[in-house]
Amino acid sequence: MRGARGVALVMALVVACACAPKVEEPKPVEDPATTAPPVASHPEEMLRGRVHAAGGDFVFEPCGGSAATNLPGSQAPLAELLAELGSGEPPSVFAILEKRGTGVLRAVHVAPEGRGCDIDWSGILLRASGNEPFWSMDERQDSLVLRRPDRSDRVFTLDRDGSRNAGRAPIRGHDAEGKVTLQIADVPCRDGMSGAWFALTATATVDGESLEGCAVPGDPVHP
Repeated sequence: MRGARGVALVMALVVACACAPKVEEPKPVEDPATTAPPVASHPEEMLRGRVHAAGGDFVFEPCGGSAATNLPGSQAPLAELLAELGSGEPPSVFAILEKRGTGVLRAVHVAPEGRGCDIDWSGILLRASGNEPFWSMDERQDSLVLRRPDRSDRVFTLDRDGSRNAGRAPIRGHDAEGKVTLQIADVPCRDGMSGAWFALTATATVDGESLEGCAVPGDPVHP
């Protein structure tokens, strides 16, 4: 009896499984963030010039008198900064835009109009600066150059093999007097005196002394 009942139970389970609806396994959903074309890790070009508003969009006039370029009105944070820092008619600001492989332009520095177009960026990969105390530091291919009022410039040899540090790794160097570390972060920064806006924050440590400030990219570096 027990054997017959067991066989009957097994047959009932087989029939139930055969009649049950087949459940299809869900297909993976493509994530646009992972399927979209990759963005170039290095900017193609840094564009410097004057920006003013026109009909809901922005017009970028490069330094040196090249042809003007229309920018989308959604360019953040240009609208707010133009209203705050702009001067003249129409109000305009000096801006540095980063151009990447997709053709996207991104503001990395916006400041009141001044001598921005007169600055020579040749050989400068990045410039950091701060107030109270005043200081500036240029990253070049093989050195960091520190400038401070009433002090001699210091040129630190970079502690790297000639290739630029990946990502936002600390930039380290040394000279005969001591050591320096420059840390860059992707955190917006404002100059406390001019109101200028930067896309990057900088912290320099020179012989143990900490210097806080902002940073802006210079000439792009291509691997």
